[in-house]
Amino acid sequence: MNSDKSAMGLPIEDKCATFDRLLGEMKDKDYAARLSVMRSLAMTDTVRAVEPLLLRLRQSVLYPAPATGGPDPREVDRYEREVAAELLLNLDERRACDALATIATDPTDPFWAIAAVSLGKTGDKRAIVPLLELIRQEYSYPVAQAVLVLGDLGDEVAVEPLLQAMIGKRKYDFVVALGKIGDNRAAGPLFELLQTDTYACHQTVRALGKVNATPELIACLRHHNSEVRRCAAQTLGGPGVYGELRDSVISGLEAALQDEISYVRSTARKALRNLGVKVPRNYRQRFSAAKS
Repeated sequence: MNSDKSAMGLPIEDKCATFDRLLGEMKDKDYAARLSVMRSLAMTDTVRAVEPLLLRLRQSVLYPAPATGGPDPREVDRYEREVAAELLLNLDERRACDALATIATDPTDPFWAIAAVSLGKTGDKRAIVPLLELIRQEYSYPVAQAVLVLGDLGDEVAVEPLLQAMIGKRKYDFVVALGKIGDNRAAGPLFELLQTDTYACHQTVRALGKVNATPELIACLRHHNSEVRRCAAQTLGGPGVYGELRDSVISGLEAALQDEISYVRSTARKALRNLGVKVPRNYRQRFSAAKS
């Protein structure tokens, strides 16, 4: 390989000149051009690009909106900083995470919520405290993202705050997050949720399985909603160690063989077979006769 060539195939002096030109274009009046410049900087010199991108991430810059109209300068600033963070995480994750952690703990910075979510997506536990603050806010897209990221981080410290913040908000994301964390403290609240809200019943029942809520799942086999009953049977028939509750699980599933809905019965039959219980073909009649 020619020693006078860069990794991109450009002569080194051309690479430096290109980088310096792009650096001067970072303040272009057109936001689409600025975004293009940031991406080009990261491609031209992965080492030198870190500092200007860090500067753009750390500072809020509100460029005047065009006279002809255009996007809100605050939205433009937020998106440019988000792009800078994304590029930095690919170039120097440690420094990017340090910058994001600083921003996320500064409530006066309008980018703090996005920074907390971005930091959490890297698995950095420094994001937990600002994320817990974020989920207390009025429901929005960043709040939904924060809830899911807390689930991915899997720290049990988030369980109680998630349960409290869930009240009065869209439940789906909270249910998924609680299931990912897998803490049994969520069992009771998740079961209670099913009594009044079955919109996200699939996710709620699965979450009960993930938090080892076996008694609650058995009770779900008698739920007034047939889809909840079916999901409960399916979950109980999945992989799990029931120990002393195994007999109760089997009894509950055998009772579900008498369900008035055919797909609930068939799901219960499959679950029993997964648990190693033989179910006769005319299982509905046989179990009905046995109970009578």
